[in-house]
Amino acid sequence: MNAPRHDDLKEIYEIFTQDHDRLRESMMASLRTLPPTHKQLPWTHAIPGRIGATILRKKMTRLVAAAMIAMVIILGVRTTNGARAWADVVKALSDVNDIHTVSKRIYLKSGTVEESEWWLKDGKKSRDEIRSRDGSWTFLEDGTRRLRLSHRDRTAEFHDSEPDEPKCWGLLEVLRGTDRSYSAKVKLLGETDDGLKIYEVRRSLPEERCTIIDTAWVDPRTDLPVRTTYQVVDSGTGEVRIKGEETCDYDPIPWELFELVVPAGYTDITDLQTEVLSGTVVDEAGQPVDGAEVLISDSDMKGRTNDEGAFSFRQPASKPFGGFPMIVRAIRPGDPSHVAWTLLRNPRHELRPLRRPDDGKSKLEEGGGVVIVLLEEQALRAFIPPDPGTMAFKGQDDSCPSKVTNMLLTMRPASVITGRITNRAGHPIANAVVRLNQIEVAVGENDITIITLGRTDRERAILSSLSPGDSREVGARVFAVTDEDGCYTLGNLPNVWHRARLEARADGYVQISKTILHDEGNDFTLIEADITVRGTVIDNHGVPLVGRKVEIDVESKDDEEADFGVDDVIIDAQGRFEFTGLPAVKGLQVQVRADEKPYDWSENELTRGRPFIYYLMIEYPIVLEPEKREYSIEIVASRPDITLEIEVKDKEDNPLAGVPVGVCSPGFSEREWYIRELVGRTDSRGVCIINGVPRISPLRLWFCVPDPRTFQDWESMPELSGELKTAIRECRSKYAPSIVTVEAQKDKKNYAVFVRL
Repeated sequence: MNAPRHDDLKEIYEIFTQDHDRLRESMMASLRTLPPTHKQLPWTHAIPGRIGATILRKKMTRLVAAAMIAMVIILGVRTTNGARAWADVVKALSDVNDIHTVSKRIYLKSGTVEESEWWLKDGKKSRDEIRSRDGSWTFLEDGTRRLRLSHRDRTAEFHDSEPDEPKCWGLLEVLRGTDRSYSAKVKLLGETDDGLKIYEVRRSLPEERCTIIDTAWVDPRTDLPVRTTYQVVDSGTGEVRIKGEETCDYDPIPWELFELVVPAGYTDITDLQTEVLSGTVVDEAGQPVDGAEVLISDSDMKGRTNDEGAFSFRQPASKPFGGFPMIVRAIRPGDPSHVAWTLLRNPRHELRPLRRPDDGKSKLEEGGGVVIVLLEEQALRAFIPPDPGTMAFKGQDDSCPSKVTNMLLTMRPASVITGRITNRAGHPIANAVVRLNQIEVAVGENDITIITLGRTDRERAILSSLSPGDSREVGARVFAVTDEDGCYTLGNLPNVWHRARLEARADGYVQISKTILHDEGNDFTLIEADITVRGTVIDNHGVPLVGRKVEIDVESKDDEEADFGVDDVIIDAQGRFEFTGLPAVKGLQVQVRADEKPYDWSENELTRGRPFIYYLMIEYPIVLEPEKREYSIEIVASRPDITLEIEVKDKEDNPLAGVPVGVCSPGFSEREWYIRELVGRTDSRGVCIINGVPRISPLRLWFCVPDPRTFQDWESMPELSGELKTAIRECRSKYAPSIVTVEAQKDKKNYAVFVRL
């Protein structure tokens, strides 16, 4: 855990490490009961958006308003004033037993309004009671069971709580200040006429490209918030996307409100647990293996064999059973050199073409952490270990099996990846995290990519000792942590892979990823993350390139297979960007992806009234100087200024009307933009004029079909309008598609192009 960076916050730290754990965990547990509703933006007010993949991506994230305000005070927080006063607020919230909130949230773009209500009772019954109402749902949780009521269907369903599921990663990230992607700032704004203290809490979420501004009104007599408001502000445009308000009170809540009882008029559809996966694990001699861990690649579910080697996975009947294809793997704890595994495929899976147009051979099968490019069905069947079990379907029309039984997993020698992590001075780096991102398997003409393999008990234990930022990055992948000599071991891997992708990261160093081959060296050299680059991007007319993506690239790396993990940033409304934690390496350069659409331009609402300008991608090298750690740069983009006047005639020298014409180039990315915008059709004179063309090299024009050598599947491209597709078909039936290169000259803006079809 990181040490506090501000002495004024030590009291807050002490409060959060005492006896409020049940309060936190109960609120986090309640998140898992919520169903998907309105499609969320990638940011939320309640908690930064990485509470855990199994929780946040599927559930809503509204917490008790008062607790929300407390959570954002992290050990690394910067305060302008009022830190000690805020510590009193945090302490008061940790001591309170009952909290009731009413919340309203407004999505300004769509006008959608969401309302919810929460009750939390942290009583003396060794468990927490939670009740929430959200739209047509009510949820109750007592720490052992949970009850979900659907007011629309008038149904009730009980579920077992899942104590092993992480409940507070994201919360701990915020409280401990170990996630450096978030920063918060607290300010005491003053008092109202009736004596309420007003606090402002600003949180910057760079990865989500937004700032959250909370305002809390606190009763000085109790140090408890009575009302909060918030805004989610787009960091790139300054636009307010979401705003909301909560009111809260702390009066005693009767226990009867939390009773897990099915109301009159509701039908109980509960089937708490049903078997979905079962089988036996044996050793190479066919003897049962006791105490083996059994994992599946599709989720964090796991089982354990009994003294007869039998295992069984059970889950609520309302939960669909996994995604296919999936890997089922069994290991013996403490033995990284053996593994039992099989590949489960859904026999009713509808294979779809891998490429367009369909070549009749390549098919794609993907699902539970596994992707199969399938060409030879028989070779794949022969590859899978025998006895993968029997699949059962509830009905003839069901597309997925409801259970798999009678699996037999046999222990075999496993693949073990070992290596060492050092810095550039050759010194070992302890506590570095090494993650297996994927392994690739070749089976005849088939290619299998395995992305997840399930998390073992050993990895769960490691997660509990890691900082939450590290645990978030690890996710559900296979991983290890280096010892004091910088050494790591990734074991229990199916011994069938030929290529793997590894990632290494450590505090103070830049994350690096590289591809390795089987039995190759797997060492990493990490580079200190101590370079800052900030700058502005404007065009030659002084207009900032708002919303364009900026990347960091390294042109000359010692290891061509290695990539540095540096997150992209977005140019803000003033044309500014900033990178921190970059490596001091040769060939470091900034890339402005001005040739791509701004990040907030949706496919259905392309411009929001703003014209798109086709700047080319800009590469700006950073010339490093000894001992210099901060660099400021200014990048000026040249606004596209070429106009093409294109004349098209037939062999008899007659002008051709209605011929589709477009701009293309091998170096011009985002095909939908140049096809959708830099395109036209000839008029009755056989002339088409296209303005605002960038200085692409080589600059090419397509006629009748968008570059048929590249876009053979143009008929299925959503980027082309139906009207344009019709015109292409008509012209293609009469004339052969053609590509013409325009010889661009420096400073020349107007070009006349003649083409005969």
